[in-house]
Amino acid sequence: MEADFKQLLKGALIMAFTSVGYEVLYSIYPYVGDKTRLHRHAQWGAFITNFIYVVLMIISLIFFSEGQLIRTIWPTLQIKTVVYFPFLERFEYLAISLWMLIILPNVMLYMWSASRGCKRMFGWNQKRVLYIIGAVIFIAMQFFVSRHAANYIIDRMSYVSLYMAVIYPYVLLLGVLIKRRWNRREDSSCRDPEISGS
Repeated sequence: MEADFKQLLKGALIMAFTSVGYEVLYSIYPYVGDKTRLHRHAQWGAFITNFIYVVLMIISLIFFSEGQLIRTIWPTLQIKTVVYFPFLERFEYLAISLWMLIILPNVMLYMWSASRGCKRMFGWNQKRVLYIIGAVIFIAMQFFVSRHAANYIIDRMSYVSLYMAVIYPYVLLLGVLIKRRWNRREDSSCRDPEISGS
């Protein structure tokens, strides 16, 4: 193996952006009807996703040489250029359009999760927060028009998303503990006047 442990760790951090997403289950969990089956299906989803990544990686390693992989920006998209249909000149345009059907539900799920979290934590109007998040995303997209800017934001977001996926459960636990303590304090303060008054 040519890579040392530091290079493997760096590759895992960069790849983290594509493998996170399971933390959305924290937002969806209260709305799941059969909670006993959720764990199994979440594990299967993670397994199938990682299996697809491994298959795509193996295909890319077989299709491209090491030098080509270093120079190629998006190897999966580059592989699609080999597909030829006589009635369709640029198949990759169709592939990118179909890829939007995969990305859009994920974006919508994150936006719903963020707006629902703002409603539960701060009592804000969920629809208004959803419009604000959509506007912020649209405005932010206008600044990342070049390939280098897109790669830069993806690299930064991979680090942030990995840390958030690891740290978020502890932040959530801390929030629950603070809320419980706050509720106990409010309950005890509501009972004290009744006890002293009687």
